[in-house]
Amino acid sequence: MQKIYLPEITLCAIDTANVILTRQALEHSMKGCIFGDIVFVTSERTVAPFRTIIVSPFVNMQEVESFWVQKLPSYINTPFILFVQYDGYVINPSSWQPEFLEYDYVGAKWAWRHDGLNVGNSGFSLMSKRLLNTWGSPENNPSLIFTDEYLCRTLRPHFETEYNIRFAPESIADLFSYENSLPRQPTFGFHGLFNLWRHNDDEQMNRIAHEIADYTVLSPGYVKIIAQYYLMRKFNPLRALYARLRQKQNKQDVLRQFVQMFNEPFARECITVCENLMQEGPRIGIPPVVCPPQTDIKQPYEEIDARGRIFPWER
Repeated sequence: MQKIYLPEITLCAIDTANVILTRQALEHSMKGCIFGDIVFVTSERTVAPFRTIIVSPFVNMQEVESFWVQKLPSYINTPFILFVQYDGYVINPSSWQPEFLEYDYVGAKWAWRHDGLNVGNSGFSLMSKRLLNTWGSPENNPSLIFTDEYLCRTLRPHFETEYNIRFAPESIADLFSYENSLPRQPTFGFHGLFNLWRHNDDEQMNRIAHEIADYTVLSPGYVKIIAQYYLMRKFNPLRALYARLRQKQNKQDVLRQFVQMFNEPFARECITVCENLMQEGPRIGIPPVVCPPQTDIKQPYEEIDARGRIFPWER
C-alpha cells in the first residue's frame, strides 16, 4: 500500500491515562501516512519511532487544557496538527483530501446541531498552528478554555470575522471523520469509544477491555459499546467489557446507569445476559430485543440503523 505523504502535518496525541491504547492509535495512524513530525505527550517513557514528551500524569481535564494552551504550541514545527486519541485515529488513509488543508479546523460534525456551528469534534481533528496560537491567546480566550464546544460555537464567529479563521463546512467534515452520525462513505478517521467495534476485531476489543483506563470504564460511551456487543451477540468481547465494568460498580449501580441511557426492558435484559456470561453458565438465555419507538430516543441523531446498531435503543 502506498503511503500518503503529509509533510505539513504533525501527528499529535496527549494522554497520561490510556497510554497503551493512545500509542496504538498513533501507530494505526502511521500505517498509511508519512507525517512531517509525530509527537506523543504522555507520562511514560517509551521506545518508539516518534518524539515523546514526558509530563506528570494529568489529574483532570483542566490540566490537559492548560498544557494545550501554554505548552503544546512550542512543540509543533509544522503548519498543521492532526490530533488523535485512543478512540479516534486514521482508518482510511486513501480518503485523505488535499482540500482539508484549506481550512484551519476540521472535525466530525455534530449531527444534532443545525445552526451552521456544527463542525465539530476535536477527538480526531485537523487544526492549523495559526488557530492553535489564536485559541491559546489570553486576549482571545481570557479563561483559556480549551474545549471543542467552546471553540466551534462560542469563539468561532469572532475568529472568522477578526482573524479569517476557516472552519470546514459539513460536506468536508463528512469526508474527514465521523462520530455521532453514520458515515456515508469511507472517512479518513473517526472518533468515539462507542465506534471502536467498527474498527477492531473481537480479540482486539478483549485487549482494550483490559487496558482501558478506569475513568473511561465509567463513561457513557463504555456503556454504549457494551450494549452494542450485546445487540450483535458477540459474547467474548461482551463478557470482557462487562466484567471490566463490574470491577468498578456493583450490579445495581450498573443497572441504574443502563436505565439512564436505554429503555428499562432493554437495560434489564442486557444486564441479565451479561451477568449470566460472568457466571460461565453452559447456556445463556437470550431474550428478544426490546426496541422502543423512535419517539423514546432522547438525542436526535441524524441516522438510525434498526438492524442491531446502538442508536435505536437510546432513550
